[in-house]
This record gives sequence, structure tokens and C-alpha cells, in this order.
Amino acid sequence: MLTVNGKYLYKDGQRFFYLADTCWSAFTNLTLPDWKFYLDTRKAQGYTAIQINLLRQYDSSENLLRLSNMMMVVMNMIFQR
Repeated sequence: MLTVNGKYLYKDGQRFFYLADTCWSAFTNLTLPDWKFYLDTRKAQGYTAIQINLLRQYDSSENLLRLSNMMMVVMNMIFQR
């Protein structure tokens, strides 16, 4: 869990460097195996955060129920890391 003290973020009592990749259309076209590959790759590259747009995208071909289910699964994958 991240905490804030003044202008700094902390994780486990140590300053946390926020280095994020942006994946704005994250939930529109990726499969779960794609997500695993993406997250493993970004972690190996040293990224500490992923910025994701949680709003439905104009290019989404998914229905809303599947989209919301995918969001929950992926968010669990992210928070387990």
C-alpha cells in the first residue's frame, strides 16, 4: 500500500519512485494471457506503475459486462504483484 507524506509517495516506509507506462485502452482488446505478458514485461523493465483509463473506450468491441469482468480480473493481477 502506498502512503503520502508531503510531496513523496512511500511503500513499506521507503520512498517510492512512480515510473508508469500508459495503457489507456487496456480493457478493450487484451486477453488474459496478453495481460500476463504485458505485466511481466513491464515489471522486468523496471516500471513501478501502470496508468489505465477505466472508462469505456470508443474503440471497444466488448460488451459492458465482459469489460467490467475483465477489469476486475486484471486489477486483481496488478494488486497481487
